[in-house]
Amino acid sequence: MRRYTWVLLLAMMLVGVTACGNAEENEGTGNDTEAAGGGQSTVANEADAEGEEEPQTQAEPLQLRSISGNVGGNVHVITGALGSMIEENLAGSVVNVNPGESGANPILLGKGEAEIGTTLYFNAATSAKGIAPYEEPVNHVAALANLNINQWITFITSKAEYETLGDMIDAQYPMKLVLARAGSTSETLIRLILEGYGVTYDDIKAWGGSVTHVSHTDAVDLVKDNHADVYATIPSLRFPAVVDLVTSREVVFLQLDPAVVDAIAEEYGLLTGNLPAGTYDGQDEDYYSLMETQLLLANADALSEQGAYEVVKLLVENVDRLRDAHSDMDTFSPEAAPQNTVFPLHPGAEKYYREIGVLD
Repeated sequence: MRRYTWVLLLAMMLVGVTACGNAEENEGTGNDTEAAGGGQSTVANEADAEGEEEPQTQAEPLQLRSISGNVGGNVHVITGALGSMIEENLAGSVVNVNPGESGANPILLGKGEAEIGTTLYFNAATSAKGIAPYEEPVNHVAALANLNINQWITFITSKAEYETLGDMIDAQYPMKLVLARAGSTSETLIRLILEGYGVTYDDIKAWGGSVTHVSHTDAVDLVKDNHADVYATIPSLRFPAVVDLVTSREVVFLQLDPAVVDAIAEEYGLLTGNLPAGTYDGQDEDYYSLMETQLLLANADALSEQGAYEVVKLLVENVDRLRDAHSDMDTFSPEAAPQNTVFPLHPGAEKYYREIGVLD
């Protein structure tokens, strides 16, 4: 009996010590659940008065399928790094990063075949409206961020006697044009610019020229070897193919007629802007053209508000890591992220941007 009483007393003493210790550890931390219900404890009220920070609700893990661009391309590398950040910071998350194609990605997202993905502004603008090359508007798509990876349609020639694309067209010069594969976003925009001058691929061929769809690497090699003399492309600020070309031989960036560019932009709801002078060797003036940017989109139904909030928060607050992954993210800014997204912002993304004060 005496032994039992001693053990009981010892147990009571230990419980009392533990309770005091927990009270000291929890003092001033508050209680999210009680705060949300409108009834705070005395400890929570004291914490608020002292200005102590309440603990954040732990984010649930995300199971995401991500689609972007070609393996090794800028957005595939960037979304790969973003996927790794999600997995590392949201315990239990799994992100499958898959290659994709800018033109098809909005359709796949709308159908729920991926939860997040990237696309170029042109594809967003035309898919949202259901205009060519899209047969109908895509639905169930929301925007997470404008990555502000700017790219410009450019025409570059090895023929130094021409300064503008209009001069070359007026002379009906038999250009040997090389550009990306038919149906790609850059090829579509290049073709729209030519049509803005009243020129088709058939016209170029009728002048004795040619139109060849090849990879960027092959296009540059053809120009360097004099098997082509006009390279039409869509470079960002440090596009390897263009860097290779301008450091290998003298070229001219054929200036475009602003009226032609503006008419196309107005018809399709596209962006315009200047590739800054001096970006590439031999490019001594600003180059005004159709301007693209990469957008990060989501399936509006499959990605929860909290999930979208967490993805955007990781993107903005860890952008230096994405810049380390690819230098095209150097131009990203929180201020630009919620602008020019075509699709409405996902509610979770909108919530975050309002919290940090970049969206009214």
